[in-house]
Amino acid sequence: MNKLESPIPQIVAAVAEVEGIEPVALDPPLAKVVDPDVVERLVE
Repeated sequence: MNKLESPIPQIVAAVAEVEGIEPVALDPPLAKVVDPDVVERLVE
């Protein structure tokens, strides 16, 4: 994954798919549960 590709959209899509809902319908939003900056640092 290069610096321009964020893993966040793929993670949100995967969680929404498992839940059987649209990504925008996640409640609470994934960013309220998982720190997106930490995820970005993990995959750098």
